[in-house]
Amino acid sequence: MKFIYCLLLGSFITVTLHSQNCKTLDSKLFFRSIQFGYQIPIDLFHCSNKKNQNQYDTDLRIEYDSLNQDCKDRYSDLFTFLSMPFSFFQARTNRKGQIFLVDLYSFFDDNNHNELMTYDPPANFNDTYNQLTSLYGKPTRTEGATGTDSLFIKELGMPKLVVWECNNIFLQLRVRYGSRQKALNVINIQITNRQFDVPEQVKLEQ
Repeated sequence: MKFIYCLLLGSFITVTLHSQNCKTLDSKLFFRSIQFGYQIPIDLFHCSNKKNQNQYDTDLRIEYDSLNQDCKDRYSDLFTFLSMPFSFFQARTNRKGQIFLVDLYSFFDDNNHNELMTYDPPANFNDTYNQLTSLYGKPTRTEGATGTDSLFIKELGMPKLVVWECNNIFLQLRVRYGSRQKALNVINIQITNRQFDVPEQVKLEQ
């Protein structure tokens, strides 16, 4: 099953900025063991039994805890972005087998069940945001809920999205936090290299 991250329905505020270091971002090699535009290593497929394939693309999803020690040793870099570890790795390839999208995400228990709500994102989100800003400049845009209804947040979580968008690389840092339900609290990094992305028309046909 593909991981789909959806921002909550409701009121949002969007802030648009333009000061990314696109030369650095577009040329960045994010991982040691895979690269955009290249095929997924065969032995990485062997490390996972969660592979979805159709005529347009291939989707590979791996949970770190499901890997044997050999796979963990070889592919541990796929579960860390900057200094933040993740529980799940997902990659998509186009019909030529070229990687165009990588998704890293983890679910977490927010442990914030008090009546008084904190509307600040978790510390690892803020740390990653600061590191990305230091490396690539201010994001293209940020989005977040404007409502502060504590019941709404406790049930569905508080969403926040930050985007760095350049010629080739489209990088999204997302979080949803504050929900009583662990399955709704998630932090996510998604990187798309649009040089190898599936055409928009094809996506609509899927």
